[in-house]
Amino acid sequence: MSLNDAPSAARPLIDALGPGRVVASPGQLRLLSGDMGTPPRLFEQLLRNQPPLFAVRPQSTSELSTAMGLLARHGVACTPRGLGSSGLGGAVPVAEGAVLDLSQLAGVLGLDLESRQVRVTAGTSFYHLQRALDPHGLALQSRPSNAFGTVGGWAACGGLGLGSLRAGPVVEQVRSMVVVLPDGSREQLGPGDAGFADFFDTEGQLGVIAELCLQLRSADRGAPVVGLSFPDLGAALGYLDGFVAREGRPHTALLVGRGEEQHGLSCDAGRELLLLEVGSGRAPDAGDHGGERLSPGLAAQLWRRRFFPMDGPLGPVFLASESLLELGKVAAYVARARGLAGRYGVPLHVHCHAAHLGGEPRMLVLIIFPCDPSRTWHHLLLTPLAAVLTARARKAGGVPYGVGIWNTPFARTRFGERFDQLKERKRALDPQGLLNPGKFFRVGVEARALPTLMSPGLYPASLGAAALATPWVLPEGDPHADGATTAERCIRCGACVPICPAVVATGDETLSARAKLGLLHRLRSGEELDLAELEASLRCLDCGQCAEVCARSLDLLGAWQELEQAVRGRCTAPQTLAELIGSFADQVDQQADRVLERGLD
Repeated sequence: MSLNDAPSAARPLIDALGPGRVVASPGQLRLLSGDMGTPPRLFEQLLRNQPPLFAVRPQSTSELSTAMGLLARHGVACTPRGLGSSGLGGAVPVAEGAVLDLSQLAGVLGLDLESRQVRVTAGTSFYHLQRALDPHGLALQSRPSNAFGTVGGWAACGGLGLGSLRAGPVVEQVRSMVVVLPDGSREQLGPGDAGFADFFDTEGQLGVIAELCLQLRSADRGAPVVGLSFPDLGAALGYLDGFVAREGRPHTALLVGRGEEQHGLSCDAGRELLLLEVGSGRAPDAGDHGGERLSPGLAAQLWRRRFFPMDGPLGPVFLASESLLELGKVAAYVARARGLAGRYGVPLHVHCHAAHLGGEPRMLVLIIFPCDPSRTWHHLLLTPLAAVLTARARKAGGVPYGVGIWNTPFARTRFGERFDQLKERKRALDPQGLLNPGKFFRVGVEARALPTLMSPGLYPASLGAAALATPWVLPEGDPHADGATTAERCIRCGACVPICPAVVATGDETLSARAKLGLLHRLRSGEELDLAELEASLRCLDCGQCAEVCARSLDLLGAWQELEQAVRGRCTAPQTLAELIGSFADQVDQQADRVLERGLD
């Protein structure tokens, strides 16, 4: 990008970092202005989300510090973003300004085999990090159920994941970190430093995590995973509670829903399924709770799906609610949620994993339900169900996991007395309110209709009205994915981004499957598209890695054939296209050392 083409606010960054670190193409900015969520268009209009003016892509902590300092000095709002794999809007810009794209701030800085610690930059994906640890027989103590998210983004959102039952939240696994504050200054912090923990669940409000030193564990190759089925959720949770009391905490305890929710697998319908990663331990008999052992083969199949809780035939897309509850409250809450979903006419999928917080086990409950964004009223009326479920969890003594935009009215519930302390620290560190504005503490940057309705005073009443009225006016019809296209069924989880050789070689996310499906959808909608954006979509190796890791098992290679035919039909210079594709193949060859092998453990 040249100085003549750049927004004026970007020119100081181009001068300091170089034009390659600043992007302003419409295609890239469109990608960087969204996340996994698909809010109704009316909600977006009421919130007045602002597309970014440009994006900054630092490749080192020093560049990140320089960029944030210049943005603050010129009064430009900035929104940090990793993979954009959350659906709560935490990485969505709602004020005119810049996006800090941290996907290039990636890599292992050091690995100490003796102390079993790794230093890693924030934009590193869990996929890449585990690949680096595998040859040494090491593994992370815990990791999210999204196998492809970024380390920094996960830590900033609280860092509870698979393995947290034994290891606790990620803040307890970090030995040191480097944070870039809103004014661009850097701090190196450790567990004994004041305010250290505040950066782990405030989602980029107080500063941007740039580097982390994480404690590791032995990989426990071939460690057994025990699968059990129970007549109901209460029995499964009672068994788990007793197991922890008698045997100690296993690495992971994962409830994956009822048998009928496991499409393609032969499971007893109606029975709740529990998976335990017990390492070198054993799982005692579950007969006292009505439990039955699953076959090792079925347990292994369910375990392989642990990173893909949203895989399934329903759709086209999903909405979800995620809350932390005491073990003893989970069964009643889930029963109420299933009853409410029955009134709404949608099926639920329940996916829970146990974590250890404050000396007691808690359950992180993810409730997923399908929605059809192509049916405007269906999408608009069904979307509040996620917030209604979160409100029901709060009544059960739980708290939301994650705030972003959509859970901002619940933030005080989430943090309790800490909320006011965090708010004061935000004012002290970011007096202009430029870092990730319009969320967490207050929805939106101006007084508009949606922020007013989402105020803590009005929101509970709004949700109560929605819970009562929506089932009566919601259009009938289970939102199955039978008639949805591949592009419509993409949930934008980002699993395809870090494993794409084209993205790894070029650093350009518009070449990812997520971006190309969006482009295909826009083509089908009759939108006029820029010729350069269309031609760039042909830069693909047809390697199929995106299809291998797709959370919804979409027919991506078939979609690429359709996209290629549509693009070639609009382009009139075959020789130019051949040169473009040939040049891209040469570029990938030159970056061969950065392109990873196929497959996923």
